[in-house]
Amino acid sequence: MRLFALHCVVSLACCASVYADPIPIAELKRDKPVSFEQEILPIFRQSCLACHSDSERYGDLAIENPAQMKKGGDSGPAIVPGKGADSLLIKLAAHQQESFMPPPDNDVNAPQLTSQQLGLIRLWIDQGAEGGPATAPATPWKWESLPGVLNPIYALALSEDGKQVAVTRANQLYVYDVATGQMTAQLLDTALQPAAAHRDLTKTLAWSSDGRLLASGGFREVKLWEKPRDARLTTLETGAASTAIAVSGDRKQLAIATDKLEIQLFSAENAQPGVKLTGHAGPITAVEFTSDGQRLVSASQDGTIRVWNRLDGSPVVTLTSPSPVDAMTLLPSANPAEQRLVAGGADKTLRIWTIPTAPTEEAAAPDKEFPAHDNAITSLAAVPNQPQQVYAGSLDGTIRRWNLETAQATATFTHGAPVLGIDVRRDGQRIASVSENGTAKLWDAAGKQLAELKGDPWKQAAVARLARDQKAAEQRVTLLKKRLETAEAALQTRTEAKAETETALAAAQAEVKKQQAAVDKAGQEPAADKPDDKEAQPDPAQLLSEAQAAEKLAEQKQTAANNAVTKAQQYVDEVKRTVAAAEAKVKQTQADVAAAEQQSAESQRPLRSVRFSPDGKVVAVAGDYPSLLTYDSETGAAIGSLAEQAASLSPLVLLDDKRAVTGLAGEAVIWDLDPAWRLLRTIGSEAQPELISDRVTSLDFNAAGTELLVGGGVPSRSGELAIFQVADGSRSGHWPQAHGDTVYAAKFSPEGTEFLSAGSDKYARMWNVAVAEPVRQFEGHGDYVLGVAWKGDAQSIATVSADQTLKIWDAESTDQQRTIPGFGRDITAVVYVGELDQVLSSCGDGSVRLQNAANGQTIRTFAAGIWLHGVAATADGKLIAAGSDDGRLFLWDGATGKQLHVIQVGE
Repeated sequence: MRLFALHCVVSLACCASVYADPIPIAELKRDKPVSFEQEILPIFRQSCLACHSDSERYGDLAIENPAQMKKGGDSGPAIVPGKGADSLLIKLAAHQQESFMPPPDNDVNAPQLTSQQLGLIRLWIDQGAEGGPATAPATPWKWESLPGVLNPIYALALSEDGKQVAVTRANQLYVYDVATGQMTAQLLDTALQPAAAHRDLTKTLAWSSDGRLLASGGFREVKLWEKPRDARLTTLETGAASTAIAVSGDRKQLAIATDKLEIQLFSAENAQPGVKLTGHAGPITAVEFTSDGQRLVSASQDGTIRVWNRLDGSPVVTLTSPSPVDAMTLLPSANPAEQRLVAGGADKTLRIWTIPTAPTEEAAAPDKEFPAHDNAITSLAAVPNQPQQVYAGSLDGTIRRWNLETAQATATFTHGAPVLGIDVRRDGQRIASVSENGTAKLWDAAGKQLAELKGDPWKQAAVARLARDQKAAEQRVTLLKKRLETAEAALQTRTEAKAETETALAAAQAEVKKQQAAVDKAGQEPAADKPDDKEAQPDPAQLLSEAQAAEKLAEQKQTAANNAVTKAQQYVDEVKRTVAAAEAKVKQTQADVAAAEQQSAESQRPLRSVRFSPDGKVVAVAGDYPSLLTYDSETGAAIGSLAEQAASLSPLVLLDDKRAVTGLAGEAVIWDLDPAWRLLRTIGSEAQPELISDRVTSLDFNAAGTELLVGGGVPSRSGELAIFQVADGSRSGHWPQAHGDTVYAAKFSPEGTEFLSAGSDKYARMWNVAVAEPVRQFEGHGDYVLGVAWKGDAQSIATVSADQTLKIWDAESTDQQRTIPGFGRDITAVVYVGELDQVLSSCGDGSVRLQNAANGQTIRTFAAGIWLHGVAATADGKLIAAGSDDGRLFLWDGATGKQLHVIQVGE
């Protein structure tokens, strides 16, 4: 067989007319040396390296560098430096002699070389065939903008809570809201021109379990994107603790009352301070701008309600209450002359005033007053578009809706603990209350409780994550103990076998002594004539030789048995150490869960402020716990929380739909409730092939979010794996030759001490994060392995391949439990649905299949009708996402199969 086609003899008659004629070689003349790395090697990658690389040496030939080509293979040197026309590489590639290179109808669809390519290679050989070492991957010397028509969605990832989906299209990265299907962010590296997520195609994404970090992969780089939790926009210098905050109707002015008994006005647009209002003699409990924005009303425990001119801070009028005022609200009014307010306090009474429009020396009496609660009134909220109605919250644990005309309560909501704050959504359809017991409750207008909100959702999510980690650690101990049982049983078997070999050896040694004695005796006796009528007696020397051979065999068996026992004992000891480490991890995770539960419980502290956003979508609460918590105002579902601060973030107002203003110790702060994603860190670069050798094709965070598993490799040369520390980007583990070809998928085990990898070398492998060699290998696919997944209990794994099969494996024994056929094209990705025995896969035939891993039956099919590159699902399987070749993102209800959204990504 000849050089490049040693694996395939070309003799198909149907191809004769196509390949019989030589390919013309272009005559190229230039003084500049041809670059092997930048000009020749890319041609070989396209047409040759699939069969002639370090990992695939057909005919014992590799052509990844000039030295390999000069050495050649079974047919001799591939090139003769300085003599391009005489080089066998040129003759075969130009079809000047058989066997042609690449072979016709080759399995990898490698294209024939063009005249220009042949001319360039011949010129390079004529120039001396110089080039770099095999370990130096090619580096792009010029980046071109990706074409706008490049639309495939190669990667997508769902946030842990299933509320957001991140998706790539070409080199762009977007985040969408699952509920609405609307884009919420585009993540851009502004250092790139034009701005994009990466220069190169982004083929993989990973979302950390806490939802704070997104990782995206490009050419020799990984970018970590962060969603900040401490998004302070502006500090308002008040010089004292805030007691009440108000925002004007046009959202341009802020009024902040402090425990210095002052009210400081600020511009909400530039945070510049305005006039300062003084005059109250007791703590200021409420401030509010009138509907025309020209006046500010403040209430105090000194028993006064003061009206101020907003522009110059001059007092307009002072209203006097017979009791300290703890709560106040202005009633809706389109006419400033009819502006009314309602106040209440410790005497449990509601009082209503019409605010004078001009200064007056006469004390204005309330228009009406009546007893309203069984304990102190702590909070008031006007009913939108209902100037005769108000909600009142009280320490008696109720919220009551009052008709001010009739002084009758029309509805009572029982919170069940002292109410410290209330608010009403702009449409009047949602009411929120907060309490001394650390709970917030969401109600509809009819008084039905829709949700109870308590504690920090972030910390509650941390408890849930750590509980999963604990369960995974416990399951690993169970798995390792089974492994130990198997190892100890094997040791017992080998020990028994060793004992048998010792017995056999002793018997063989005794036989040798016996036969030696017989030989010695025969040598001492005179030779005797052998009777003709008797059988010939065995030759003692022959018997001794046979006994000695048996003894040697017995010794070899004993040596083998001893070695087997030693190895078995070493393995038992190794597994025992692993079990001990796993049990220690269980104890650590138990301690982590207990600590997280304690922190979560401590976050349930008295809540004192609650506000709906102007657009009505969000309700925010704050109190003694030093954070601000946000929820969906329709359902009560948690949205997020600010990072813990040094002190309480109460009182609270929402400046607009995205910004909040709170007190914080001796200042007030404007916060961004939806801060933009930011580029936190870039790991690697195109100039660092020693860190990440080529395009990143797989990413995965461990459960704790502290480590990032990166897969990739140089096509046809290596399958690379690495682990990086999220905190600083340092590489803590590296497997440069984990596979013989590119790694397409890599996933951490649920407890993070092992990981799986899948490559185009048709293998899946299991690794320990601390060991250089694979722990297990899963063989059986006939083509590239494109995806791999762990079941939640780590007992089983799933792999999918370009051979159009999905396989289920026993993670411990590597036995194939099931092969699921029936796919129409390459299966591009696979995930397990939590700990269920269900697998979800995406396929090039345009469908997502949910299947029972135990019996292979299809539970549900989700049709997209176009090649799908990836699939993702929430742990409960209720949400499924897939990305298509034409740039569409599909979202389905996993339980019903209903299509929720089809999104043209980026538009």
